[in-house]
This record gives sequence, C-alpha cells and structure tokens, in this order.
Amino acid sequence: MSTQKIPADETPPSNRRGRPKKSEGEVASTKKAIIQATRAVFSEHGSQAITVAKIIKSAGISRPTFYKYFTCIDEPLNAVIEQANKHLVEQAVINAEGTDSLISLVVSVLDTYFLWGMKENDIIVSLHQDLLTPSSIVSLHRTKTIDSLHAIICDSLCWAQSSPPDKVLFESLVMAGETWVITC
Repeated sequence: MSTQKIPADETPPSNRRGRPKKSEGEVASTKKAIIQATRAVFSEHGSQAITVAKIIKSAGISRPTFYKYFTCIDEPLNAVIEQANKHLVEQAVINAEGTDSLISLVVSVLDTYFLWGMKENDIIVSLHQDLLTPSSIVSLHRTKTIDSLHAIICDSLCWAQSSPPDKVLFESLVMAGETWVITC
C-alpha cells in the first residue's frame, strides 16, 4: 500500500471514504431547519416537554445530524428565543427614537412589546408558561430582554434629562401586558 503524501494545494483522491463535506450553505440550511423545527415543537409542547426526538421528527433529520450541529437541546431553543427577543429589542429601539417624554416612551416600548407578542403568537403561550420559572431558559432570556427594554427607556430619557421608571414598576407593566397578550 502506498503512503504517498498529497500536497496541500492539490485535491485529495476521489476514493475518499465517508460522505462529502457539506457546503457552508448546506450547513446553514440544516441548522436553520433544526431551529425552525425546535420553534415548532416549542410552540406545541413548551420547553419542559421539548425533546430531541420531537425536534428530529419535525425536522426530518437523524439524531446524529442533530448532534453534529448542536451539543444539546438548549442550543437550538436558545437560538429560537434569542432570535425572537432580538427582533423585539431592535423594534423597541426604532420606536423609541425621538421620544423624550417618560409616558410616551414607556407606552411606545410597551406597545412594541405587545405587538411583538401578537406577532410571535405561535410561541407566546409556551414562553408565558416558563416566564416565572427561574431555572428555565425562557426566564433567563426574559430577564435580559426586560433589562434591554428598560435600558432603552433609560438611555432615551437620559438625553431628555428625565428620570426613568423604576425597574420593578416597568417589569410589573410588562407582566400585565404579557397576561393581556396571552388572553387575546
């Protein structure tokens, strides 16, 4: 058997064993499919009942494929929640621009939050089920998102030299809104 070395700039022989490497686009497409399946399963079952088996069935992939891209179930679930929260915070920043009145600013941010809740209605019930469970992924993301929304208000009011609302009061308003969105 020959142990001929192939220079780095040459392509390896075509008789390589195993599957060919996926392109960057194929990798991104597979990850996206897993994340979309995770969102669908999360929407239907919530974070407490989500399983890799349900995700791979929904995505139409094998278990090894799932673990090739994610080390645990929390990773794609984090991606789902981060993506949803990112859209919320980005929209809140846009809607807060140019608003310097405390009342107008809080109303703008809360309206953004409520509209986001309606837009994300496929996952909002599952999100709401886990909001106040301190150890849940949803709760951890919610805390970061509330902090981000409160910071948007504080930053905007800093320019207007107004006092921002108390964080506990702001979170209470958000909780009331969350309940309203769920009941609609």
